[in-house]
Amino acid sequence: MSWMISKALIFIKYRMSGKGTFRIFAKEDGVTYKVSAIHLLNDGSFKVDVPYCPYEKGAIVKFPVRYADVEEIHSDSFIKAAISSARPQLSIHASGFVQFSGKGIISGIDSITGEIKGLGLQSKPLNRPVWSGPTFSISCWGLKIGFKIAKDIDEKGIFYDKEMFKNGLPLEAIQCLNTLTIEGWVLPFSDLNPESKIFSSDAGEMILASMPLGKNIVVRPMRVIRLKSIPCIIGLLPSYRFTDFGSRYEFGFILSSPGEKSSANDGTWYVMHAICPDFGNGQYPSLNYVPEMKIQGGRI
Repeated sequence: MSWMISKALIFIKYRMSGKGTFRIFAKEDGVTYKVSAIHLLNDGSFKVDVPYCPYEKGAIVKFPVRYADVEEIHSDSFIKAAISSARPQLSIHASGFVQFSGKGIISGIDSITGEIKGLGLQSKPLNRPVWSGPTFSISCWGLKIGFKIAKDIDEKGIFYDKEMFKNGLPLEAIQCLNTLTIEGWVLPFSDLNPESKIFSSDAGEMILASMPLGKNIVVRPMRVIRLKSIPCIIGLLPSYRFTDFGSRYEFGFILSSPGEKSSANDGTWYVMHAICPDFGNGQYPSLNYVPEMKIQGGRI
């Protein structure tokens, strides 16, 4: 009985502790920029957004990957692709349903057929998340050219300084660091004392989490975001790296989804990316939502 009461108290505590929106900032060459925002929903779901980068048109793609293989992703591997003139948000539901949505974007599930309307997939529920990789990732480049300068950082702001990623690197390697990537790992609490793994710092709540790195397990410090309603957190793991997109386009971003395991059980997973700018040059069908118009009792 006491075990059940303790478990209930932990659940209530985490249900009440989640806050609404967490904004991510990055500092480069002494200037701080707004990068991204994570919006928490009441049922434990959340949305990942990049509202601070100009957006005219982008590509949303779904494709298979085999994490055991090292291979590049090419457009001929896409099983579904579309363009959108509305900025997409990555919506990750507590049930594991994942989609790109937003104002003016076709999304959701058809109430009659049960089919996904836009681009989506069924990953694992957040209380039993994918462990082979992060739940999501945000990659941004060209902050000086394309992102808004931050006048101040709010109390829930998450801040990264590019200088902290240069330590110990030779100059030629530093010059190649053109993209900020932030991985988000959903981590459920499986014991009755989750506070034992979380500690406070000047940067906010942190956690030392054991993460897979190839075939090894390493311990990494992560910034903590507590989800609402479910006893889980998001652990944020930042890095600066070189990307081909960062070298080809002045500014932009990529939002990446968690994976959906293939029913063939052959080591294949399906993932989705929202990519700005539209590297497909408009060759894909549109995901723009057009309201149905009724004319004399019919529809067009």
